[in-house]
Amino acid sequence: MDTSNLIANLKELSGLTYDQIARLFGVSRRSIQNWFAGQTIPLEHSERASLLISRITPLGNTADARHLALLKSSNGPSLFHQYVDEIPRPQVIQVSAFSPRDLLG
Repeated sequence: MDTSNLIANLKELSGLTYDQIARLFGVSRRSIQNWFAGQTIPLEHSERASLLISRITPLGNTADARHLALLKSSNGPSLFHQYVDEIPRPQVIQVSAFSPRDLLG
């Protein structure tokens, strides 16, 4: 599939908003709008879009049905939230702050 159409296809299939799609990629809404308008999608995101499309397509026969299936949370976290949780997050190292005594000592 042409990468310029991936986001448009994902939006059409899922019925999700730009904000929701942005959360699926861990990017800003503006990035999604730019991709939708034809800006080049980074390879990692185009691969994720293809994966999401393959997961979302069998969820129903209409965008409304797929949208409901994605957001349904009666049995725990919704598929949408499970997909958001899959996004790799940068690791942050927690360092204890120095106390005033440590700084003067």
